[in-house]
Amino acid sequence: MVLQILLVLLVALAAFVGYASTKPDTFRYARSRVIKAQPAVVFNQINNLANWNAWSPWARLDPNAKYTMEGPVEGKGAKTSWDGNKNVGRGSMAITDSRAPEYVAFRLDFDAPMKGTSNAEFILKPVAEGTHVEWVMSGANPLIGKIMSIVMNCEK
Repeated sequence: MVLQILLVLLVALAAFVGYASTKPDTFRYARSRVIKAQPAVVFNQINNLANWNAWSPWARLDPNAKYTMEGPVEGKGAKTSWDGNKNVGRGSMAITDSRAPEYVAFRLDFDAPMKGTSNAEFILKPVAEGTHVEWVMSGANPLIGKIMSIVMNCEK
C-alpha cells in the first residue's frame, strides 16, 4: 500500500514538473502608472540610484538593508549592490542605458535567495497629467522559475 501511494505521488510530481516545463522560456512583467510630475523630474529619480530608496518598493521590504554604490552616481555605469533580509535578498543593479528624459535600462543580478539575472527598463512618456511610466522586467525563465510561476502569483 505504501509503495502504491509513493508511486502515485511520484507520478503526480512528474506530471507537475512536466506541466511546468511547458511554460515559456522567458518572462516579461510590465507595470505602468501616471505620475504627476514632468518627465525630467521622474527621470532624475530613476537615473540617480541614490534616489531609489525614497520610492522603490524593495526599500520598504527591508529598511535595514545595506547598500553600496560604485561608479558614477547616475546614468550609464552607475551601480548599486544590496544585502538585505529574506524579502530583499542580495544582489546588484547597474544602469546599462540612459536617455534623458525618456528611458533608463538596467541589469539586475540576484545572488540570494536564488541566483538569477534580469533586465529591466523604465519608459517615460509625457502626458497631460504628468508622466506615463512603464516599468518592464524580463529575463530567462529556468525550470525553477516556471514552477514558481504556477504556485505563486507573479502578477501581484
